[in-house]
Amino acid sequence: MLRSLSHAALEHSRAVSSLQRSTTLLDLAYESEEDTDARTDYQPAWTCLRRVGLCIGYLVPSWGHLSLANVGRSWAAGFCALWHCYLFATSATLLFVNSAATILQCYIQWFSTTSVHLTSFQELEFKTQNSIHFIGAFFRSYILLSVTSDVMRFAYLLCKDAWRADVFEAYRRLWACDAWNEVSAGEFYSHNWSMCLSRRQKICDVICQCFLHASIDLVPFLLFLYGINEKETTQVFLCRICLCIGIVHILVFYFLWLCTDVALKLHHFVGAWAMARGHSPARHRTYSYHPTAPGVPYSECRSLYALCAALVHGFLKVLPVAMAIATLIFGLLVSPNCYAVAAGMALSSIMLTLQILGPVDTITMGNMRLLDPWFPIPEELQQWAEQWCDLGFSEQKQKQQPFLLMLGFSALAFGFFGFPGLTMVCILLLVCVLLELLVLRAAGRLSWLWCFLESAVETLILIYIMLSTASDALADCTVMILLLVMRQFGFQRQFHGGERLRHASVNIFGVVHVFFVVLVCFAMQTYGEDTEWSAFGSPLNSTAFTAIHQVPEHSTWLKDAYPVCGIQFRHQHNGTQRYFHLADLALMASLTYEPRSRVSEACAHFFQSSWHVETIDSKFLKQNEVKFLLFTSADNRTTVIAVRGTLDFLDVLQDVSLWLVPALLQIFNYVGLDVSFGPWGMAMAGLSQLIPMANIDRETTFKSVLLATEFMMKEHPERRFYLTGHSLGGGVAKLVQLLLDTESVKPQTVTFSAPGVHYAAHVLLEDRFINLHEKFERQMGLLMTIRPGRDLISLIDHGSGATLRVPCRGNAYQCHSIYRTLWSILDICGAPKHLPHLFVPCSWSPDAC
Repeated sequence: MLRSLSHAALEHSRAVSSLQRSTTLLDLAYESEEDTDARTDYQPAWTCLRRVGLCIGYLVPSWGHLSLANVGRSWAAGFCALWHCYLFATSATLLFVNSAATILQCYIQWFSTTSVHLTSFQELEFKTQNSIHFIGAFFRSYILLSVTSDVMRFAYLLCKDAWRADVFEAYRRLWACDAWNEVSAGEFYSHNWSMCLSRRQKICDVICQCFLHASIDLVPFLLFLYGINEKETTQVFLCRICLCIGIVHILVFYFLWLCTDVALKLHHFVGAWAMARGHSPARHRTYSYHPTAPGVPYSECRSLYALCAALVHGFLKVLPVAMAIATLIFGLLVSPNCYAVAAGMALSSIMLTLQILGPVDTITMGNMRLLDPWFPIPEELQQWAEQWCDLGFSEQKQKQQPFLLMLGFSALAFGFFGFPGLTMVCILLLVCVLLELLVLRAAGRLSWLWCFLESAVETLILIYIMLSTASDALADCTVMILLLVMRQFGFQRQFHGGERLRHASVNIFGVVHVFFVVLVCFAMQTYGEDTEWSAFGSPLNSTAFTAIHQVPEHSTWLKDAYPVCGIQFRHQHNGTQRYFHLADLALMASLTYEPRSRVSEACAHFFQSSWHVETIDSKFLKQNEVKFLLFTSADNRTTVIAVRGTLDFLDVLQDVSLWLVPALLQIFNYVGLDVSFGPWGMAMAGLSQLIPMANIDRETTFKSVLLATEFMMKEHPERRFYLTGHSLGGGVAKLVQLLLDTESVKPQTVTFSAPGVHYAAHVLLEDRFINLHEKFERQMGLLMTIRPGRDLISLIDHGSGATLRVPCRGNAYQCHSIYRTLWSILDICGAPKHLPHLFVPCSWSPDAC
C-alpha cells in the first residue's frame, strides 16, 4: 500500500504497530466527536491534500515509506536532536549558574547584615536576630538547590526525549493529557500512546508539535541567518532569545509534570478520604510502581562493569554515615575548641541512629484511636500518603540525608572558626530533624496527619523568616512560595527518571554551598582586622635586600625576546618628557599590600623623591570596599591609582562575588559544553541574574575606586592618569576604566595576574550599558595585562587589550604572587634606567638569597 505523507505525521505521534485501525492526520478535517470512538472501519475520502500526498509518494518513492524507524536513522533527525540537546543542556547550565550565584548572594547578604555584630558570634549567648538571618540564608539556599536539581533532571529528560524516534513523546503526552500512567508509575515510556485519543487530544498534540519545532528549530534557524553579518551586540541578543526558549521549554515540561502529578494526588486523595471516612468500601492495599531489576543472566556474572556498579551502589548506601564519622574525626583532630567536636558528634550520632532504624509498616503500626469517630479507616489515608507523597519513614529519611549533611558540615565550619552561637543553632536544627523523623515513625497510621501539620507549621515559620531577613521581602517571599509550590510543600513523590542526575546535582550544589559557608566564615573571622603583614618582613632598616643591576643599553635583544622589557609609559617632569618602566607600576601595585603606616617609607625606599603617596579623602575609604593608593610624581603631573588585590578572605569573598559566573562557565567547558566563548557566553553571563532573590549591589566592591578616580580626573584635568593593580585589584581597575565616562582621555590601565572582565562586565554592568561591545573596543588600546607563567587566576574570564607573558619559576600559587612576578620582570629586564640603585627584599627571589 502506497502511504501518503499523512502517514508520517501519524507515525510521528503513535507507532503503527500499536494501532488497530487506520486514522490519519487528515481525518481531523471531517472527524466528529460523536463517531470518533464508534467508527472502526473508516475509509477516508480522496481529499485534495491526500491526492497531493499520493502524487509526491509516486514521484519520490522513498517518501512513501516514511516511518519512525527511518526517521530515527535520518542524519537530519540526528542533527536536530543534537541541537536540541545542546540547547537544553546550555539552558540547564544557565539555571545552575543562576542558582549558584543566588546561593552566594544569600550568604553575602547574611554577611553584610551580621558583620557589624561579630562579637555576638563569639559568645554562647548569641543574638537571636543574627541566627535568624543565617537560618533564612540556609533554608533559601537549600530549597533553591533542591528545586534546581529537580529542574535539571527534567532538562536531562528533554534531551533524552529529543533522541527518541517519536520525538518529544513524553513532552507531547503531557501536553495532550495522555501521560497519566507514566506519571503514576514514576517513569516515562513505561506505557504507549492510548489507542483511543479524543479529537481534542489529537489537535493538542499537533499544536504542541508545531509549537515545539517552530520555537526550537525554526526560530533559532531564522535568528542564525539574521545574525550572521550583524554586530556582536545583536548576536548576543539573539543568543539570549534561544536560551530563553530553552529555559521556557524546560520549565513548561516541569510544570506539566507537576500539574499532572498534583492532579493524580488530589484524585486519589478524594478516594482515600471517602474510604477513610467510611463512605466508600475499602480497597485492597496497592503500592506505587517501583521498577524491579530483571534477572541477571549467567554471562553478566563475569562483567567487571556490573561488579564495579554493585560496589559503588553499596558504597553510596554507607556514604552519608561515613561522611558523618569523617566529620567527627576532623573535629577531633584539627578543631581548636570543643564546638566542632560537638558538631561532629551530633551529626555522626544522628546519621548512625537513622541508619540503625530500619523500615517499618506504618499502616499497621500504632494504636492511636483519637480520630476513629471521624476516620474509621485511617489506613487508607496513610496508604495514600506513602504511595503518592513518599511520606513513609524510609522515604523521608532518604530525603533528609542531604539536608542533614549540609547542616552538619555548616556546624563543623562554625565550630572550627569559633562561632559557638551558630554551631549551637545548627546542632539544634539537626536534633529537630531527628525528632521529626522519630515522631513520623511512631505516629504509625496517623503519619499523614503529622506530615500535614509539620508542613503547614514549617511553611509559616519559613515565610516569617523571609519577611524578617530579606532586604526585599515581597520579592523574596514570592520566589520562596513559588519554590515551595514546585516542591509541593514537601509532598513531592520520587520520580525515577533522571534520579541519578538529580542526586549528582544535589551533591554538587551541597559542595558549593559548604564552600560558600566556609568562605563567609573566613571573611567574618578576618573582618575588621588591620593586618600588619608586610612584604619587607621585619622593620625596613633590618631587612635583607639584594641589588638589581641595570642591563646595558646596547642589549637590544632583550626587547625582542621579552616584550615586557621594552614597555615604557610617558609622563612629564619639570616640563620635559620622561618615561617610567613596567617595573615601576609593579612596585606600586606591590606597595598596596603594605600597612598604611609603612607605605610612605617603602615608597621612598624604591623611588626616592620621584614619586610620593598622595592622601586619600576619607569618604573614599570604606570597610567593605577594596583598598587603593594614589602615587603622584614629584611635579604633580602624573598620578597612578594602584588597587590592592586579594590579601584576606574578605577580598576572596569579593573575588568570588565578582567572578563566580565567568569561572563557572569556564568550568562547564571542561565537561563538553563550550558555553563561555563568543556571543553565547556573553548571553549566558547577561542572563545569570534571573532569580530575583537576595539581590545585592556588587558595584559597592569597586565604587570607592571609581568615585576617587572620577574625582581626581575632575579636580586635576592637567594630570596624566594610570590605573594598575594585582589580582582582584587588576580586575577592579579594568572595571573602573570600563565605567569611566569622562570627556577627558581615559587612563591607561596595566594589570598583573588579573582576571578578565569580558563576561564579568555583562554580569555587573548589563543594566548600565546597552552596548558593552563598543566599550570593549574602545578599551582595547588602553588595557594591558601581564600574565605570569603557570598563573591560573589570570585565565578566568576572557580579557581584552594586550596580554604579555613573563616567565615564572614556581607553582601556580607562587607565580600568582605580585612579588614573584616583579622579580621575574627585574630578573630578565634589569633595573629601570631612572632607578640605578634599586634594592628589593631577598624574600622576593625564588632562590631566597
